[in-house]
Amino acid sequence: NSKEMPVLEVMANVLNNGSTGLIDVNINQAQKVLGVGGGVQAFTDHSCFLLTGRPKKSQSLEEVKELLLEQIAKLKNGEFDDVERLK
Repeated sequence: NSKEMPVLEVMANVLNNGSTGLIDVNINQAQKVLGVGGGVQAFTDHSCFLLTGRPKKSQSLEEVKELLLEQIAKLKNGEFDDVERLK
């Protein structure tokens, strides 16, 4: 665990909290893929931020990757409602 861990946890919550995260609303609830998710994995000596995705039968992994990157861009650009995403 590091001093960046709280920041990673907030990022994870804004992106994917099971209901109102950017990924939840814009990808999963819109049924654009079979499923995507993400979060922080904390280990003793390091941590990582993972995003996973399962494409529909007719989709490529590249399409899923682009959908996820769009949500990361929204996070980076502050394109979300602060209060609603953290519920």
